[in-house]
Amino acid sequence: RDDRSLGALITMAERRGIPVVEIPKAAMYKLSADGTHQGVALDVLPSPSQRLRFLPARGSRDWFALPASNRSKTAPLWVAMDTMWDPRNVGAIIRTALFFGVEGVIRSASESAWLSPVVSKTSAGAMEAMPVFTTLDLEEMLALSRNRGGWHVVGATGSFDRAPAGVQCCDIADFRLSGPTVLVLGNEAKGLSDEVLNTCTHLVRIPASPVIDRFGADSLNVSAAASLLIGNMVMPAYRTE
Repeated sequence: RDDRSLGALITMAERRGIPVVEIPKAAMYKLSADGTHQGVALDVLPSPSQRLRFLPARGSRDWFALPASNRSKTAPLWVAMDTMWDPRNVGAIIRTALFFGVEGVIRSASESAWLSPVVSKTSAGAMEAMPVFTTLDLEEMLALSRNRGGWHVVGATGSFDRAPAGVQCCDIADFRLSGPTVLVLGNEAKGLSDEVLNTCTHLVRIPASPVIDRFGADSLNVSAAASLLIGNMVMPAYRTE
């Protein structure tokens, strides 16, 4: 433990009127659900998650209710998670989204990890900085965003075998942001649901090495895939700004 860092943290808390209480080590483990706590824990209210019905059209009245960073971009990027179970995946994806300048993250309310202390810790604090929204019906939200808002709905998939008719398919290296876009990441076990798949305007995949045929590692963890997908989407825009 770095006592200087701890002292600075205590001073910061006291300046903000936050009570600092010393507790036994056993109590600290209980408070952190037996997790790694580094000797410090903060007792806070649950992180709020705003409800979102759909992403509005650029320049509309509702557009200006979105996070301010959307307004200066012709091709803002959002990330949606389709029934993501593992809170560590959710936290890692939120951290990646904040790092790459994603404007917002959307989680489905049904069968998804809630915004827990595990999510916050895995996100390294990004959960508190990133706008995170909840939708009661992800399929409807994506369909309305596409049809009313003019958003591209880009589904991440391992293969194009289930691609609906008319959906544009490409490897992620060939995809370019050309307007407001929401990237949809599927469930850890099942991928994108059929209902969500049918709302997509595009499907993208990360091409795998031929060695997977020999070793059987046929996919990436969803949070690792998210880093590659989001990075590939935003980096060309960085180079042109």
